[in-house]
Amino acid sequence: MGTTTTALTRSKRKGHVVKEKPTRVMPARKAKSQSKSPTEFNPQKGRKRRKASDETKAKKRRAAQGQPSEVQAEYVPSANDLISDVPRNENFTIDMLLPDLATSYVGRFKSPAAPAWAKRKPWPRQSSPLIDPEKLPPGWSMAEPDLDRDDVDAQIERCHVRIKENIMPHIFEHRLKGLEISQAKRNALVTSEPGDHSLAVLKRLEVLRNIEVELQSSDKFNQLPNVRALLQAYREGRLHWNIGLVTYWFEGVQLCDPRPFSWDEFEVLNTHHSGKTGFWMEGLVGPGPGYSLVAISLAGLLPPDGYFVRSYEIAIRVPGARWYAELEFVYDTGASMMTLYEGDIQNIMGSSPVEPPVMGLHTTTLADNSTVTSPVVELEVTILDNERRRLTRWARIQCDIMQGWCGIDDSRLDGPWLRQLLYTASAPRNDDRMYIAHNRPDIIDIIPDTGSSRSGPAHNIGKIPLAPGGPASVLPSGAAGDDAEPAPDLHPKMPRVAP
Repeated sequence: MGTTTTALTRSKRKGHVVKEKPTRVMPARKAKSQSKSPTEFNPQKGRKRRKASDETKAKKRRAAQGQPSEVQAEYVPSANDLISDVPRNENFTIDMLLPDLATSYVGRFKSPAAPAWAKRKPWPRQSSPLIDPEKLPPGWSMAEPDLDRDDVDAQIERCHVRIKENIMPHIFEHRLKGLEISQAKRNALVTSEPGDHSLAVLKRLEVLRNIEVELQSSDKFNQLPNVRALLQAYREGRLHWNIGLVTYWFEGVQLCDPRPFSWDEFEVLNTHHSGKTGFWMEGLVGPGPGYSLVAISLAGLLPPDGYFVRSYEIAIRVPGARWYAELEFVYDTGASMMTLYEGDIQNIMGSSPVEPPVMGLHTTTLADNSTVTSPVVELEVTILDNERRRLTRWARIQCDIMQGWCGIDDSRLDGPWLRQLLYTASAPRNDDRMYIAHNRPDIIDIIPDTGSSRSGPAHNIGKIPLAPGGPASVLPSGAAGDDAEPAPDLHPKMPRVAP
């Protein structure tokens, strides 16, 4: 791949004291201003702006269409519980939680819906290898929509079927080599531990073994007793990897049976057991290493007119604190968790001696395939609009703390919280701007109509779908002449935002 030049707009770090009273996004007495204003991010100029007419447009749209009703779905515990803007229950106490800690919630919830797999269409075997993309059968694709991508054995078997069909066999011979490497790694994982363990447990044991080795040389948060207790519990079959459920541990002692995650429960239990060291939450994030698909360090000085890396400021605080700091983060769709640096924590704490609660340790795989183990803490985040009003409630999230300081060439990663709580969008040929809003009408109103992508073909692509892995060209046989009638635009015209 070619090198992409990028730039991060960096502004001066600021901190502000938040008063306890103004918790609403907008004053309640101003009914006509209840619509939370969308925010536009310009990665070139590093600033946000708001159009005065956005609110009026959103109101008219809501008046015509009505407010969308919330769809109530059956609760299924999942990692989504780790990103919550539900207000803290100040009346919840440890005495209310203790009687239920011995209750196991395994099997009490409906399993997540299984994906609907497409049916595969078999293809006639070719007498000689068919390698010309122009002669591929209509509808042929190299994708396998009927197979689970993690089912290595099924994927290998399918490669053999594809090779026998003799359609683009070289593609599947190459894919087969990669799958056989993955299969060998999994076989080695199975033999790494005695006993009959699930693949999820084997992955977790591998991560915990690596953490154990690191902690033997440095254990700042007193987590080695927890790691060793977890290793023993998994190996003896007393603990399993239960999707959506967690267990809590303190200095090597299991505090509860598997249960759904709740920030209120975590906070009172963590506080009851010191909050800083020796406390561990097991579950939800894993079982293998998490991912951070953008490298932590950006080498070299970046020019001011670079594209394709969006950065913005997040208001961030210790849970429940009055002080918050504003720090710059990269909008990273590949990060499974927010990432900060040790040097940021003091700015987030302000003058308070209260440190963020520690949830445990986390192993992250970086873009260069290296791994790093770091502490995970609880923090609260939100984003402010141009008038310094919060677009969300304070959201409680997990945050990975990297060693050192965030230097001029380093980046903090925002993780998935923004996409979970707000609407985000972009438009083609618009200087890579990203738009953020609190509701659907606002995000529709603020997106400019920049037309179709000029880099695409002149005809309507929507009428000529391209199968993944099929022929690279979407142009029909015989290019349209100059007098050909242009295909109609499938997309409705949207209100244009003035520059």
